[in-house]
Amino acid sequence: MIIIALLACAVITGILLLQPRTLKVTTGTPLTQAGAYEGPGGGTLYVTPSHRLVGAVTLPETPYGSSFIVVPLDSLQPDFEEMQSFFLGDSMVCDYLEQEDGYFLLVNEREKVVYRNADILDWCTLFWLDCSDGTMTTLDKMEAAGIPSFLESADGEVLLGWQGRDSAYINHYDSTTRQRTAIQPVEVRLTFSTPLGGGQYLGFWRDYGGNFQESSLDVKKQLAWVDEEGNLLDSYPCDKDYHVTGTCVVGDRGYALLHHDHRQRCRLLTMNLDRENRKLVNVRYYTLPRIGNSKFTDYDDLVWNEDAGLQLLFLSPYTWDSGASILGTATILDDGTNPPELELHTYWAPQRYLPNGAFQQNGETFYQFSTGSKRVFFQ
Repeated sequence: MIIIALLACAVITGILLLQPRTLKVTTGTPLTQAGAYEGPGGGTLYVTPSHRLVGAVTLPETPYGSSFIVVPLDSLQPDFEEMQSFFLGDSMVCDYLEQEDGYFLLVNEREKVVYRNADILDWCTLFWLDCSDGTMTTLDKMEAAGIPSFLESADGEVLLGWQGRDSAYINHYDSTTRQRTAIQPVEVRLTFSTPLGGGQYLGFWRDYGGNFQESSLDVKKQLAWVDEEGNLLDSYPCDKDYHVTGTCVVGDRGYALLHHDHRQRCRLLTMNLDRENRKLVNVRYYTLPRIGNSKFTDYDDLVWNEDAGLQLLFLSPYTWDSGASILGTATILDDGTNPPELELHTYWAPQRYLPNGAFQQNGETFYQFSTGSKRVFFQ
């Protein structure tokens, strides 16, 4: 009996040690509202590094389809009179890459072809949106699983990673002529990736095991470190119910935000990057806590703030349906040795505002949240 009891204690202790620890929170200075505007509804708008407001919305003149709009931003006020719009119909925006004179825009045409029970391949089209003359040009088309994503441009090239029927690929495009110069089969196709320098990336990898059409395939989800040729250098398995929705690297310290596939739960993954040996070391999982008395807290947009450090945007509604909520930012306080803590900067809102990202302007950091056609800036 004593031996059985000891074994039971050991098993329980092991299970508890494997459970992610919930991060502690401290209270920081609250956010203040810095501005607001009303605009087209039906989609999310983002502020780009060039201080343009972009995203897919529904315009009054085209109520049966979406349009990708580009709006100049003067201070915190968008100039909708100077807005450019590119009609997409019922296509969904997958990803975009901003250039000085326009955008590479990838859309999903929703023409679904089922190749096996677990996955769907969709037609994706790559466009060039020219802001100098308002034209929209088709550059490429591919049948892809999931959402293709752009990698950081380098040496005059634009790189696009995607998963096809038989392999993963990286497409190479000349950033000047916008012509495809190569299609490169690769071992790993990343999403939500962060460039590490030297042609290396840290991001999320859905590993199909090299045979996408196999109906019994068990897809593995991993945080992966790859080189520019798509070769795997190192990886760390994600919990089977979680997927990565954002990564960030500060020096040799890496972070990944994870969301549950079916529930309102979020985790933070921390690690050190051993660049010499190309290894992910000291990897730790943490549960991100519920804020206040909310039913759940949704975290989004893992962003680097030059003044405050690494931050997460969050939303904590008091009820499951729309209503009053706490929103704000959570600064990750991490010394690399002890478990991180979250320093909360909150704002009480009478409606549920969704986080749309952070941006810097004139040396100050602003955070955008939205509900319907209303967008609000906080700082």
